[in-house]
Amino acid sequence: MSKDIADFSRTTAPLADPQLFPSEWAVYGSAYFSLLKRSNGLVVNDTVRVFGVGPTSLTREVVEWNSASWRRGFPVPTEVLFWGESVFGDQYGMDPKNGTLLVLWCEDGLLEPFLTESEVFGDQIVEISRRLVDVALANEARDTGLRVSLTEHLGFSLPLVLGGEYDLVNLEVIEGSAHLELLAQIHAQVAGLPEGTKVQGFVEK
Repeated sequence: MSKDIADFSRTTAPLADPQLFPSEWAVYGSAYFSLLKRSNGLVVNDTVRVFGVGPTSLTREVVEWNSASWRRGFPVPTEVLFWGESVFGDQYGMDPKNGTLLVLWCEDGLLEPFLTESEVFGDQIVEISRRLVDVALANEARDTGLRVSLTEHLGFSLPLVLGGEYDLVNLEVIEGSAHLELLAQIHAQVAGLPEGTKVQGFVEK
């Protein structure tokens, strides 16, 4: 494991058991699985989480998370493997067809490519936390008492897609599955609607 990752990560999890990797995941290449053989899950800069496998995972269990119901509410091909996430709930995945790394912006509901596999696993995991995550806002939230577990997100009380402010005062701690389920339902309701249309059934806290 590189010094950069070690400096910015908590890597206390036992090594992953290779036999727990589903055999059909061989198409995703070796980089992610090689990383887990050195640490079964990572937390980088307290803002990016790399999922582990099996009961000893430091973070989310990757097999369970990729079969969870929330992902069916987003426009995500079934073959995409989500291997990590940000503290705000954005999901990082891999396209097995070309090795492209993808980001699912949970507030926008958009799935976009951002790096190739060789650019992200290894030293560049730290760079992801700097490039794709608002570390300053995450640190500000922590300093004001909004502390999350490794299965929770910092979510916007009034989601941005409904006009919520991108601001500390609009942040709350929310369980990760519930957060993404909520956003998936909202995206399904607003798809194709004119901007400014009110969504029924959502109450701002």
